[in-house]
Amino acid sequence: MEEKPQIYLSGLTKFSSLTKNSLLPYWSSFDPLKEVNKIVSGQGNEVLAWHDTNKLTLFLCNYETNTKVDMEIENEQIKDIHSGYFNFLILTESGRVYSLANGKTQNSYNEIPFSDPYSSTWQKPRLVTFFTEKDMLIKELAMGSATNYFVTTQSQLYVNGYNSGGRVGDGTNENRQLPILIAENVTRVFCGCHGKRYFYTTENDELFACGNGAYGELGNGSETNVLSPVKISDWKSEDIQDMVACDCHSLLLTNEGKLYTAGDGNVNGLGQRKNKFTLLNTFDNKRIAQITGGSRHSILLTDENEMYGWGFYTSNQPTSEFTSWGVPRKIKLPDLPPTGRFRISCGFDVNYIYLIEHNTIRNDLQNLFENKQMTDSTVANDYSVHRVLVESRVGCKLDQISKILLTKNQEEINIFLQWVYSGKIENIGVLQEIFKLLGLTFEFKANIEDDLFKLLNDEDSKDFKILVKENDEEDDEEEEEEDEKEEYFDEIPVHKFILIARSGLFREMFENIKEKNDTVKDYSGKSVESVEVLIKFLYTGKIELTADDDPEIIVEELQDAAEYYKLNEKTNLPNEIKKIKMKYNLN
Repeated sequence: MEEKPQIYLSGLTKFSSLTKNSLLPYWSSFDPLKEVNKIVSGQGNEVLAWHDTNKLTLFLCNYETNTKVDMEIENEQIKDIHSGYFNFLILTESGRVYSLANGKTQNSYNEIPFSDPYSSTWQKPRLVTFFTEKDMLIKELAMGSATNYFVTTQSQLYVNGYNSGGRVGDGTNENRQLPILIAENVTRVFCGCHGKRYFYTTENDELFACGNGAYGELGNGSETNVLSPVKISDWKSEDIQDMVACDCHSLLLTNEGKLYTAGDGNVNGLGQRKNKFTLLNTFDNKRIAQITGGSRHSILLTDENEMYGWGFYTSNQPTSEFTSWGVPRKIKLPDLPPTGRFRISCGFDVNYIYLIEHNTIRNDLQNLFENKQMTDSTVANDYSVHRVLVESRVGCKLDQISKILLTKNQEEINIFLQWVYSGKIENIGVLQEIFKLLGLTFEFKANIEDDLFKLLNDEDSKDFKILVKENDEEDDEEEEEEDEKEEYFDEIPVHKFILIARSGLFREMFENIKEKNDTVKDYSGKSVESVEVLIKFLYTGKIELTADDDPEIIVEELQDAAEYYKLNEKTNLPNEIKKIKMKYNLN
């Protein structure tokens, strides 16, 4: 079967491969990159895609030709990428920052260059030496309209760039080519590639804002520019999940999934012009998961993978280029793969939705639900389940859950179990009602990955053991004779449903064991440490090593683990191994 595209775009584009504008709700498939981590697009709709662990692809476009440039940052693992006015910044896991911009405008003293959008000459990513020369490491960064923001590992905020309206925050309107220190004790910084202001949070649980605010988009109750950071007294940093600064409006997403806006409602179709962040309650109480904005429009995704958009360039009519929606409207999504995790991003007047990974954990648990493989309990008399998974997801005993489900119809029970096994929310009202009857509150923030991580560390609920026996070629004859009498194994506690759902090899072992058993033997020859790392991967989808693990041995022993243990063919285990090899400079 042909694999579905992983990147779609809509909007007013310069891509010559598109024969006509692809205005919402119409979508066009984009370049078939694999293992996409993030896509960003700036003022000129140049596109930078980060894929694999350290690879980048730059798309330079006009209405006649498209140029595609592949590059990578050698010996580095990329952590994040951001787009600005006409340039990009790349942050690595090592705390270094690289700049990607048009080569014609770079010079010896401008460490973070801006670029000419109309030239197709771009250099490879260039290390920003300003920070390395001062032995500074960066843990987070953001970019605005010709302005750059850096938070160091020492929680200091440095800013440089175009300073019209106080966007730098040094109390002046003077442009700053090199970064200058603005604030201490900073935890996060927020902006957007079209933003003319920025926000940051502090270790004291405070929110500050600075820059252009003539339309009230700073959210501080005034409609003036602010040259030095001011505290936004209505908000605490612990309540904020994300913020986006656009041309004349700003977005604030809370940890509860609520969206607040501030700024010009006439220009951007916000449906409200407010100089304080005000709840935009037009989503039928849906929880918002992601927000992003272009120059004068915004789009978002809910927890149920529904998209809403408003402002310019989100027209429902392909013949109208500048139709402005006053309030968010639901947008039809492209033909996305049925499973996976998606992200959204905006350029100046273009939108992207893209697959960041096939969520094999959810796929595997979904298969477990659909095929009812080796269930051990029932609820509401007729529904087979895996007890540990259901109890851990809901937070109470199975008997209590079963009594409540007896009062529900078949459709409602299936909606509930679908959420338990895959995290999919088909009807939030049904879930809220079931949790209410259980005396609980349905937590929007709780997802299946978080619950599996808790189970990984819950030794009391583990109901199975893997017996690991390593191959040791140096055993002497006496030890070999002893082994013939009695085999010696190390034990690794685990939840049986994890092994059934995630590993074809263990699933086959269980199918071949006729008698009830609470152990299974692993004769792979891999070390106990490697098998433990693999088991953690089955719960989390990540490889995480401890100080006692030998990275070289772990990598060597896990090279063929996906095939040996018969993991899902879309598993990201090979990619996780790549990350470890890069982190520890292994061949």
